[in-house]
Parts: sequence; structure tokens; C-alpha cells
Amino acid sequence: MELPQFQSIIQQVWNQCYDGAPMQQIWCKLKNMKEQLKEINAYMASYKQSLEQAREKLDIIQSQMKQDLLAQAPFNEEKAALDEIEMWSNVEEQVMRQKSKACWIECGDANTKYFHAQWKIRSIQNSITSIYTDTGMKLTEPKLVEQEFISVFQSLMGDSSTELPCANTTINVTIEEITEAVREMPKDKAPGVDGFPVEFFTRNWEIVKDDIFVAVKDFFFYQQIAWND
Repeated sequence: MELPQFQSIIQQVWNQCYDGAPMQQIWCKLKNMKEQLKEINAYMASYKQSLEQAREKLDIIQSQMKQDLLAQAPFNEEKAALDEIEMWSNVEEQVMRQKSKACWIECGDANTKYFHAQWKIRSIQNSITSIYTDTGMKLTEPKLVEQEFISVFQSLMGDSSTELPCANTTINVTIEEITEAVREMPKDKAPGVDGFPVEFFTRNWEIVKDDIFVAVKDFFFYQQIAWND
């Protein structure tokens, strides 16, 4: 997403028209994006070699600067080399982050010792082994803990009613709410190892937001029909 040609590619793909439901149109555009980005991905795959070459170039330029401290050209070349190193260093960081995520998916989602260890840690963190009553009594027996929870929530819910008002099924989602929800999503998450991360949508929000808005509105429209049936 850092390369200049990326913006032109996504703009070109997103301006194309596709048949089908709004969400299906987004899926088609994302699929087309992958095809268009194959050439860039092949170029970016050589980031290690490119980063090493940029560092070697910087060493040569800085050696030349020591020989002639008054020359202006080497200073401009040094700035360009530093910018190139920064770009490839960012690519390296993103690749390493994606690889670590892929490793977790590959190891964590399988039926492995690693997965069970992670599951055990989460279970311990999310489990309740003891509680205190209003009188300060500590309960550790699972059956007593269960009864105390039931008693507390029954008191909060109150008496049952013979008539319940119908829930308001009219949903009006605004573009501001959708924008805020997208921006609050975890930045390093993607639906699969080769999926588009949230950064893809947040960085290109001005291009993709209209399609996302239509797709979300379409989803809630059919949800509302299902609730009313």
C-alpha cells in the first residue's frame, strides 16, 4: 500500500461495475485487486535484496561525502538513499508481522499442543473460580456459585410480565457510524492469511466507503425483513 501505483490500481478497480448484491460486488472488486497486485507482490518479494542494495548504496554515497564535504550532489543522493531504506525497512516490518500472524494461524488453529496451551491460558483467564456474596461470604463451590449468579440476576430482572412491547426493528445506520466502526477494528486482522487487512479499508476509505456503506445498509435491510416476518 506504500507504493505510488497502488492508489491508481485501487482507483481503477473500484471504478469498475459488477453485477450482483452489494456485498458480492465488493467481493468481486477485492478479487480483481488481488489479480492486479500480483506483479507488485512479486516486486515486493525481493525486499531483502533491495534493502541490502539500498544500504550498500548509502555506504558508497557517505564515503564520497567524506572525500568532498562541500559537494551538494552527494547530500541529495544520501537523502534519496535514506528514503529508499526507510521504504524497504517498512516493507520488511510488514512482511515479518504477516509471517508471525500466518504462523499463529497455522499453528494455533490446528489440533496441536500450541493450540491447547493457548486455549488453556484463555480458559483460565475467562473462568470464575470464586465470588463474594453481598454479606462478604466467599463461595468456591461451583453449585453455590451458580445459585448465587441465578439469584442476583433474578433480582435484577424483576417479575415476569404477561405482555412484552415489540422491539423497534427499524434500523437506520449512518455513514458516520460505519466509518467509526471500521476505524475501531483491530489494525492487524484479516480474514485469512492472504486476506485484506483493515488498513486496506481505512487507508483507502474515501475510495471504498460508498460501497461499504451500501453493503451494510443492504445487510440491515434484509435483517429487518427477517425480523418482521
